[in-house]
Amino acid sequence: MPMAPVSSERLSSSRLENSLFVLTKKFFIYLKQVYPRAIDTNDLSHYLCVSKRRVYDITNILEGLGLLRKRSVNSLEWIGGDFNNFIAAEGEERVGGEVIDDLEKENVNNLFKNRYDSGSSAIDQLNKEEKELDQKIFIMNNKIQNMLQLDSSIKNAYVTHKDLLGLPSLQNKLIFAVKAPQETFLENKDTKNEYMMEFNANSDQIDVFYVSSENDKKK
Repeated sequence: MPMAPVSSERLSSSRLENSLFVLTKKFFIYLKQVYPRAIDTNDLSHYLCVSKRRVYDITNILEGLGLLRKRSVNSLEWIGGDFNNFIAAEGEERVGGEVIDDLEKENVNNLFKNRYDSGSSAIDQLNKEEKELDQKIFIMNNKIQNMLQLDSSIKNAYVTHKDLLGLPSLQNKLIFAVKAPQETFLENKDTKNEYMMEFNANSDQIDVFYVSSENDKKK
């Protein structure tokens, strides 16, 4: 038996009901009912009467905007603050606190895309700054290594007793200097507010020198 043709009016109505804009509006209505509980994507799919793939079209955008956070495979958490800003007053179309006068529902795609692109640009800028910092750190480490290989640097690679006692951050503090071989292991332990440092070396000895003045020792 041949299937009856589907009218263009019915197709248009179905498309409108399942448009991203309309589904997003329904999502916030659903959110208002379940919040602050977690969002179950299976339950959301049943509520919206759409496939989970269509649900992910909404949730992925909201995740990209920093409004949703995934808790597990089928569980999401709203982290976007007061979601009432996303719910329209009577007679208005509101998404993200902005009134949409145009009744072309698919315009919400452009709204979300612009915000997503804006967030992506900020991330790209941060990544660029991070790479620049990594490069500067790399250059500085190389300069330090080169400096340590110079005879003049090795000759002057020391601090005096007076230098240590003159540091503002070490005033009225007990100061110890440790002379240890390379690859010595240091562990700092905090036991009931009593600090203890433990040094371990596989070879050679470890020398510990008391640096503080005698007045500090009496304190």
